[in-house]
Formats: sequence, C-alpha cells, structure tokens
Amino acid sequence: MRRLAALIAAGALGCGSVATPSREPFSPTRFDYQPFLRAHPDLPDPNYLPFMAHRMTLKQKGQDVVVFCRWDPKRFPLAVWVEPPKIDAPLQNEFNPKQPNDFVEAAWRALDEWQHALGGVVSFRRAESEASSDLQVQLIGQEGPSPEGEGVQVLGNTPLQRACQVKSSEVHAGRVDVSFEVPRIQVYIADQFGLLPPDQVERNVLHEMGHALGMRGHSPIPADLMYEVARDRRVDRLSAEDVNSFRALYAIPNGTVYEILPRTGSPPRPAAHAPPAPVALVAQPWIDPHLGYAMRVAAGWRLVGAPRGIVAIDGLAWDYEASFQVIVRSYPTIAEYVRRHGNSHLRGGELVAQGPVQIGGRPGFHMTVSRPSPGGGAMWGGVWGLLFGMLFFVPIAGLALGAGMGALFGHLGEKGIDKNFQQQVREYLKPGTSALFMIIEHATPDRALAALEQYGGTVIRTSLSEDDARKLQDALTPSTPAAAGV
Repeated sequence: MRRLAALIAAGALGCGSVATPSREPFSPTRFDYQPFLRAHPDLPDPNYLPFMAHRMTLKQKGQDVVVFCRWDPKRFPLAVWVEPPKIDAPLQNEFNPKQPNDFVEAAWRALDEWQHALGGVVSFRRAESEASSDLQVQLIGQEGPSPEGEGVQVLGNTPLQRACQVKSSEVHAGRVDVSFEVPRIQVYIADQFGLLPPDQVERNVLHEMGHALGMRGHSPIPADLMYEVARDRRVDRLSAEDVNSFRALYAIPNGTVYEILPRTGSPPRPAAHAPPAPVALVAQPWIDPHLGYAMRVAAGWRLVGAPRGIVAIDGLAWDYEASFQVIVRSYPTIAEYVRRHGNSHLRGGELVAQGPVQIGGRPGFHMTVSRPSPGGGAMWGGVWGLLFGMLFFVPIAGLALGAGMGALFGHLGEKGIDKNFQQQVREYLKPGTSALFMIIEHATPDRALAALEQYGGTVIRTSLSEDDARKLQDALTPSTPAAAGV
C-alpha cells in the first residue's frame, strides 16, 4: 500500500530558538483535551486541534512544551510561488501528454480551496517571482521516492523541523513567544505507474498545505483530508473537522501552550472503567421536534445529529469510551421493525442469534451478527474498491485498511497481480469506454468467458497464485462475531 506521507526533514534549529523538536511522540487524549477545551470554550467543534500541536524540548529545562504554532495573521496574504514541474520524458503518455501548467493550476485550486473553506482566515496571492515569495510550492516532475523499510511511496514533503521557533521558555498567560514559517512544500507528480492526474496532485497539495499552515501531526479520523493519506481512500475536500480545526488553530493566540510534559514519555492514560451506578443523566433532554422524540443521555456525553436520530459519544469523535446511535422510525412493534429492516443491521454478515431483551425496563431486541465471510458481498465490495484503486489510482471512499491488509494489497499491486494485466486494462479503458470486471472461483474460467463472447469486446485475464489467494482469504476471514441491538 502506498501512502501520501508528510516526511519531516532533518536539520538543526536556528540559534534564536530556546527549544528543539522533541523526539518523543505526542498522543493526545480526551483527558488532556477536555481541560483545555474548558479554558477555550468557544472553539469550533468537533475538531482534532490537539493533533496540530508541536512538542518542543526546552533547552534550559527538563521539560517539553506542547505548543500551537502557525503563521502570524499579519503575514497574510502569503505570496506563493508555484514552481512548474520539469517533467521527465519517460513519464509522459504520448497519446495524452500533460503540460506543466496543468499541475500548476491544480496547485492553485488547492490554495483557493483553503481560502474558501476557512472563510478568509488564511489567504494567498501569486508571487511575481520565486525570490519575492513567502512560500514555494515545488512541483517535482519525477516519481516520488520510496524510503527503504517504510513500505510507502512518498508523494509529498513539508519540512517542519525548523518551522516552529520558540523564542522564550517562560509561559505567560498560557502561552510562549513563538514564530512560524515554512519556506516550501514539495509535491511529486508521478508514482511508479507514471504521471498522476492533476486532480490527485491537487489533493496532495491540499494535504501538504495543511502542514505548511501549522499542523504538526495528522488527523486521527480517516474521513478527514488531513488524515495520513492512503491511496485506497478518496478524500478530495476539507471535511467539517478539517475546517473547524484550522479555524480553531487561528482563533487561539499563537504560542498557546497545550500541555507541559516531562522530557521522556507521556502521562499515563487513565484506565477505562464503568461509571458508578446509577448513571447521572443530563437535566435537559435532547428534543427533536422533527422526528418527535426526546431523550436524556448520561451527563458528559456528546451528541451528534444524524439524519434519523442522533449519535451519542462518551468522549470525543477521535477518543471515546463508548457510543451508540439512536435511529427513530415509526412502527407498531419491534417485531415489525425487525421484519422490515432487520437485514440492514446484518451489513452483509450472518445472523447468529436474536431475541428480546429488557433495556431499562423497556422491551428491546438483540441481534448477534457474524462478520462477512470471504465469499460475501461486503468482502468482495472491498476487494473491488482496492482493485480499482490499484489499477486506476482512484481511491474508494469509506474503505479502511489495517496494516496487515494494506501490506497484502501493496504486495498484490507489486507482485500478485500481473503488471501486463494492469497496464493493458489502463490502456484499453479510456473515456467513453466501459468494462465488466469478474472474479471467478470454483468454476472453469474458459466456460464463463465463452458465455460472454456473444457480446464482443476484448478479454483481458489474469490469476492469483494459490499462496496469494490464501493470504487474501486469511486477511478477510473474521475471527469474532459482532453484536447489533434494536
């Protein structure tokens, strides 16, 4: 699996800083964010603001300071120079060559997206020359590098090692004196298969520009553009959490201290525990006049609206202990609802057990569902999404891969699926054409293909080795059933 990775360039800090970037990772939790939120109650929410902070080691103290760094608003609009790529000739498609300006304009569309989404919080102008710019966007007309041992192809790089400069180690009014500047971002416009489409370069610039605006880490939420981007997903616009987070970053004073930590490690995370009984409920119920219901949830739980109800979370969207979703529909009995909609809760799995339960003295219904088997539609839906991603570099929204699964499909893309097959499919499938993809198992492929001959067209075929097929089956085989309540 190849990912767009924001690599951090190494280098010494300038002598004007009293801190250096810490080698220790910073993993925020709701336990440290909630006190910060109480001190800054007007921040846009939901957001992933803590993941934007820079962990800096103070030279004269045995402490690390976790601080927010970003551009001084007086610097906007930033003068930006987008360097046209010098495209290596072997990367060009002789039948559909790309011009350097195609990628330059893609980069400017990304900058315009940031300006529009944040409502003018940040702004840019076109620099007259590279020398007169505040920030350079370097479009590199080469294949992105693949650092040994990382298993990813790097398509973007924002050097942040010298970006945040802490000028004083003294904390006054919850902040330290800082400055922030990123001179350039680098985006490669090709991978091992050739030139990327300009819209994908636009997404990559959009992501890297988020780092250049002050974000040190990545969003923990896969639906966000500032998530550590993987090719098997398609997020091409800033999410509400992206927008809220950057608005929050520029709403608090520059240099705001999030936390002070010992130089090594982080405070231990409190152990999870069940709340004491009885659970204290909020005083005022949640009232939905449109759907005609009201309910009280546990005190401290966060409510997020949904099309037909709400989602209740014990914590934050990126760190919570428990959650549940309320779906409101009008039916005379639970049994009638289950008869009409029970299959939708299976999500492609198999029903293992079901039966009535009592929930707070009220009747309910419990379903235990096994996850989809390797032959199930949900599994093959994921396979198709990943196959299309490998063939056409078009990530499929909503697919999330674990490390093992990502490594497997990275292997399939590199060695398991024949390269000639991949190239033939890309060459045949052009705008205005269509294709039928089939996976055939437990059958003779020639018979299936013979049945399709009457429709004409060109047949392109390949196969997986027994070893790769076994690995795919093992990766997709569930180990435990999931439960659903109605």
